[in-house]
Amino acid sequence: YAQDAGSVLMPGWPGFAQRFMGRKIAASMDGLRTTLGFDETMEPVLDAFAEVQLDGLDAHFAEHSFLFGNRPSYGDYGLIGPLYAHIGRDPLSKRDLIDTRPNLAAWIARMFQPATSHGGAFQSSYSVPDTLNPALRSIFDEMLPFIQACADEVRKTPILEASNKKPPRFLASVCYP
Repeated sequence: YAQDAGSVLMPGWPGFAQRFMGRKIAASMDGLRTTLGFDETMEPVLDAFAEVQLDGLDAHFAEHSFLFGNRPSYGDYGLIGPLYAHIGRDPLSKRDLIDTRPNLAAWIARMFQPATSHGGAFQSSYSVPDTLNPALRSIFDEMLPFIQACADEVRKTPILEASNKKPPRFLASVCYP
């Protein structure tokens, strides 16, 4: 990642400078983990969530070329970014999370071949395919309590006077199941 981040930030610079800058960025990102609420207790929770999501997508792509038919939708394009950038480019994550799910790996490959794989049609109905239900159910089960906790915290925030030009930057931490 250090080389990738550095090459984006400093294109054309020597590799040692790109790696240096990439490591500097990685260190600053790592420092945000506790601010964002991640600690060692979160690892098994995140692993379980990722497993449900990736297994669900693998099962879906066993029956469908893309999320909603035989051509990519906005959803496919939104999904490929984090799957490829955060999982598919890290050799260990790719080996453990992508390569073990052949249908998901095939979908990722299709997303990078627009000329050969994007000529189909969307599904004829406006409903979500049943094969996406496990992944979507997991998202709703995880995110709705979080959104509710955030909304509750926002409601506790006092209304600022019109003369106050600097609102608080962060809300208090929220806890949710």
